[in-house]
Amino acid sequence: MNTRSREAEAATDGATVRHGPSLQRLSALLTNHIRRRIGERKFLFDGRLGDPGLGLVAPLDLSLFRDQPALLDKLRQPESGTALALNSFALWQRAPGELELAGIRGFREVLLNLRCPTGIRGTPPHLDVLARGQRALVAVSARGLDYLCRHTGRVAPAYLELSPPADLRPWFELLCDLAARRVTYRFLNAAMLGKLALALGRTFPEHRIHLFQLFLEPRDAEDYEPFARHRAELRAVQERVRESRVTFSFDSFTAVWRLWAGRDEPPWLRQLVSQLEARYDIAVAARPAVGFPMAVARR
Repeated sequence: MNTRSREAEAATDGATVRHGPSLQRLSALLTNHIRRRIGERKFLFDGRLGDPGLGLVAPLDLSLFRDQPALLDKLRQPESGTALALNSFALWQRAPGELELAGIRGFREVLLNLRCPTGIRGTPPHLDVLARGQRALVAVSARGLDYLCRHTGRVAPAYLELSPPADLRPWFELLCDLAARRVTYRFLNAAMLGKLALALGRTFPEHRIHLFQLFLEPRDAEDYEPFARHRAELRAVQERVRESRVTFSFDSFTAVWRLWAGRDEPPWLRQLVSQLEARYDIAVAARPAVGFPMAVARR
């Protein structure tokens, strides 16, 4: 059908949510909350930080990215998914074996800011984090507040000419449906997820693969329709690809940080969570910031 999927529509039926501000105003409001905590005068006329180091939270510093200078420019937009991913996962490169992500452990390395080849000409899809173990891996696609903008979900014709193995067919069929506009999504860039899933399956044929979408939400997200719709669309994709070798799930950055807040190790973790909260614990409705309850996870 040439509309949003039935699953995405049904998932919010009966929900008590408010439309609130326009999407443009909502995005600007939340972005400004983050920027005020850094200092509005730290931003240049183009809306980017003059000093990329200010895009990091303690205990991180720019020496972590000495061998990846391209990442410095991404830190100039601290509300972006890439900046959130770098702040959240850069230190885990020192302790990959202690990281638990999407319920999976036993990682040997944590890699940041990758391109994942699909076998198709053009720019490969971008992956923010790859946590890889001997037989399993978790690939993280991170979003800031940009999902509040409309996504075209363009699928190049070359993708429709692929012949993926049977265990990747659910993702291929999703791309076909998007290309034909049999299904559309308002807030979710489902085409990007489909391309990533096919690329991961091609690149790591011997691994169990989990694609994990992380995104920033305000603490009062449940009160506003756009955030409920976004989650409904994520659930719709999760359901339709559940039989694929590249499994899929999603969560907010806040939920992941709260899980980390209940841990004593690594020794730098509690400080990291505290600083992430200080910058990114935002709300649409103005009210005092509230700290993360220790050892409590909201699912």
